[in-house]
This record gives sequence, structure tokens and C-alpha cells, in this order.
Amino acid sequence: MSDPVANCTLELACTVGSICNAEDALEDGADVNFGGGAPLFAAIFNRNRDMIAYLLDHGADASFFVAEARLRVLGADRAALIEALMEGAPPDPNAIDPVTMAELHQELRDSGIESPIKNGDWDGLNRFSDKLGRIGAEAARALVEEALDLLRPAKAFGDAALLESVKAEKKKLAAISERYREAAEDIENLATLFLMQSNDPAANAEPAPFEVADPAPEAGGDELPPDTSEAGTADRDESGTEKSSPPPPVAVGIG
Repeated sequence: MSDPVANCTLELACTVGSICNAEDALEDGADVNFGGGAPLFAAIFNRNRDMIAYLLDHGADASFFVAEARLRVLGADRAALIEALMEGAPPDPNAIDPVTMAELHQELRDSGIESPIKNGDWDGLNRFSDKLGRIGAEAARALVEEALDLLRPAKAFGDAALLESVKAEKKKLAAISERYREAAEDIENLATLFLMQSNDPAANAEPAPFEVADPAPEAGGDELPPDTSEAGTADRDESGTEKSSPPPPVAVGIG
């Protein structure tokens, strides 16, 4: 029988992408296939090919997500199996896609920099700004951020207030949109070059291991007694208050 705490740790490790913690969880007794393949599902959902490969290497059952007939066709082709599993992953909204970035770039040029917000996609415009920064389109990003900063105070009061602010700031947004149209950056080309040069290695970096806190002691449970040894009481005065240590001696040179 698997350890339920280790199972939870394994699922969390697969969610955040920490192979180090996944290894610890398996050593602590986690079941790699618990919950109908929950760890593998977490790795697929978060589009982490390295974690998927690690789980497969440690006995994860791909048949939870790929039909048996297809598994027989794939055979021992591990790379093809991982891609088959990845077909069930949701699209990555933060991925650099030159075509979709170029399409949104053109929308901002044609319909105004506030166009996504009018269509209810405030988060999409924020993600687009982040992507512009990643590919080095600084001029376009600065203008998108200028529009977002103009509307951000209203967004704090909800979508209705945001749309009212779009109307109220129509002239300022039109001026920003005009400057955006004048920007000469080729977004599709910059995004393509970014993928060719870096393949976005930061997205695949191994996260720092996390620690699972020990459960807190129950109320009224046994507590450790105070240290009454000579070493434990040497630094306390008669009232039990901890004494402050004297400052270290300072060496004085004699000229």
C-alpha cells in the first residue's frame, strides 16, 4: 500500500516540475500510478516532457491516457509515446508562437491597442506584453504597457469599470495606438529568431526543490521539556532570560 503523504508530494512535484522531489516521493513510498495516473496527468497538464519521461522510466502507466491499440503501434518508441501523451495537454498560453503573436500584433495595429480588452481578454494583452519583452520587441512592449498602466486602476474595480475607462480614455488610447502602428518592429520575425536562438530554456529549468513541512503536533500532545542541563542554562540569568553575549574583543594595533 502506498503512502498517502508521499503520493501528495509526488503529485505536487509533478505539478511544479521538480524531478528531485518526485524522486524523493517515490523513495518514500509513493505509487507512481495512484489516483488513476494522477502524477502523469499533472505532468501532461503542465506540459513537462522531462517529468513525463521520468515517470515513464519509473513505471507510470501510459494506458490511462493513450489507447492500448495505439500503444502497441508506438512500441518502444519513447519519444513518440511522450508526444502522444502531450496531445492531451492544454495549449500553453505563455508559449512563443510567431504566427499567433503576429496575428495579435496586426489586430492591435488595425483595431487599436485596446481591442483585446474590449473583447474581454485583459489577461491576453498582459501575456502579449510579456512575450514582446521576451523576444526583444521593446518598443511595442513599452506601448502596450503604457496602455495597460492607463487602464489598470479601473481594472481593480472590475470589468465594467475597465470598459468605462476604455471609453473615457479613448483619445489617449488612440494616440498610443497610432504610435504602435508607427513602430517598425517585425514581431513574427523576432519571435521566430527567439525560438531559433534560445528555444526558451528558462521555461524548462528545473525548479528548486520544495520541502514538505512535518505535521504540527496535536493540541495537548507531548511537548519537549525545557533544556535544564548545564549547557542549556549557562546562558540564562536567574529569571530565565537569555543573556546577551559580550561583543568579541577588538584587536588594537600599537604603532
